[in-house]
Amino acid sequence: MILVVGLIFLPSTLFVQQTAPPQGAAASAQSAPAPEIATQETKPEFVLRARANEVLVRVVVRDAQGKSVANLTKDDFRLLDNGKVQAIREFSIETGQPTAVAPVAPRERAEAVRAPQGVKPSNALPARFVALYFDDTFMSFEDVVRTRSAATRYLKTSITPGDRVGLYTSSGVGDVEFTTDLSALDEALAKLRPQPSSSVQQPNDPVNLSDYESYLISEVQDPQALEVGVAKVIEALCGGTAKACPVNPVEYAKRKARSTWERTQFGSRQSLRELLTLVRRLSASPGQRSIVWISPGFLAMDQTSEMSSLVDQALRARVVINALDSRGLWAMVPGGDASQGGPGLPGRLGAEEAQYAHAAQLIDSDVMIAAASGTGGVFFHDSNDFDAGFRTVGGLPEVAYLLSFSPENLKYDGKYHKLSVQLVNGRGLSVQARKGYNAPSSATDSEHAVKEDLQEAVFSPEERKDLPLEVETQFFMTTPTDGQLSVMTRVDLNGVHLHKEQQHNIDELAMVTALFDNNGNLLEGQEKIVNLRLQDATLNSLLRKGLQIVWHFKVKPGTYVIREVVRDDGSGGITSLSRTVEIPYSN
Repeated sequence: MILVVGLIFLPSTLFVQQTAPPQGAAASAQSAPAPEIATQETKPEFVLRARANEVLVRVVVRDAQGKSVANLTKDDFRLLDNGKVQAIREFSIETGQPTAVAPVAPRERAEAVRAPQGVKPSNALPARFVALYFDDTFMSFEDVVRTRSAATRYLKTSITPGDRVGLYTSSGVGDVEFTTDLSALDEALAKLRPQPSSSVQQPNDPVNLSDYESYLISEVQDPQALEVGVAKVIEALCGGTAKACPVNPVEYAKRKARSTWERTQFGSRQSLRELLTLVRRLSASPGQRSIVWISPGFLAMDQTSEMSSLVDQALRARVVINALDSRGLWAMVPGGDASQGGPGLPGRLGAEEAQYAHAAQLIDSDVMIAAASGTGGVFFHDSNDFDAGFRTVGGLPEVAYLLSFSPENLKYDGKYHKLSVQLVNGRGLSVQARKGYNAPSSATDSEHAVKEDLQEAVFSPEERKDLPLEVETQFFMTTPTDGQLSVMTRVDLNGVHLHKEQQHNIDELAMVTALFDNNGNLLEGQEKIVNLRLQDATLNSLLRKGLQIVWHFKVKPGTYVIREVVRDDGSGGITSLSRTVEIPYSN
């Protein structure tokens, strides 16, 4: 059977224009009437962006026992932006239960092909994607050993057949894409090592300024921190006395602080950049999506914009970030951090040095707290029970609420806005939500907004039914191992918002069909823009028959997920649904 791309069931007098006329026919085309239906095929660019005029907030409400609270409504929440109450535009409820993907049986089947030796077909579709993200750029060897052992036990006891697990690192070394092969994950975990980049690793210098001390000296110009830094220079390079010192202790401490802080900033940006890349990777996955971020944390004072973007994009991609502090239970001892060998400075300067070390340990956690609280996740810390830690961060909250609002009189200046989510009657309940966001630097035009609507619907696990839509599939084998899958979508125009212009009924439909494999990888996406200029007779015919579009994909035997999205420009309504298709191997 041969199917035609973009086939429209219309009276024989109509046609679908998909390509521009030859150059020589341009003059005659100018006088020709516009077609009633014109289809433009484009290749969708799936690049996750944060919508400029919309802010998403995921809220988790817990009772006194720490259990998620269900059955709340939009009217139970009050949302403030810089202290001003905002109107909640959209409200939805998310549960920890996987979203089922409905199967659709192919209408016609050709003879199935025989599975290659060693290949086992699987009918199980992924219900949950869990990414283990090890921040090996900052982790110590002890951090890696403790957490990788606990991660191995977590995989053996907590992963189900419907789960896909991937292993990723901030250095990019030893990554394993999402899989059900636990042995491959175990092997990769066993090879994990700290991978400090050359920009993070301290050079061979006896003067050891901490990241936090370097920040205070270089960025804050704190005189007490500089005094501690100068004392360290004198102790390390001048024999404990400033007399006959071969260097200027003050200038040396300032230069050392500047170089140390620059290295730290490079490492923190790298870690956040890789985490954002992982969010984008997960955005193309069906089902539930979560990241387990294993890290000792780091200073990220200058990355508020990057953190705001990370939380924005994770919320838009429905990705929950859970964090686990790889340092475990941390303690201070006289003279400094128990994990650091060697004595500290004596007297008053030693006490200040210890205070800086303690403050740094707390501040290092802020970046993980912001990611977890902002996306509805949890932060596990101050415990050496890493087995319990992985059980905690490896799950999702039972119930979460997703709120969105468009800030009133928003200025595109990139400034930070404080957010507050309150309960109208929240006695005895606690609220977890993001603490703020950075305003965009520029507005998003309407064309980009439409593309963002489509992309969000394509990668969302949820179904919307603003427009009546039917989907059928069929396939046939072109070779013993290759086939063609055809997806037929039928839009009921009775649910489309057409408007009248002279003698025509006008509207535009944006349609996307995306093909995912069994592990949630996006294989191919196709997009069509259908411009409708229908005369009354044609419209009446289509109201009875519907508008049918056909898509073609080259496939091999296996299980696939078809994601179909249609957006009506007239009403802004969207229908999105997922269907599974199995192209079987022969026995």
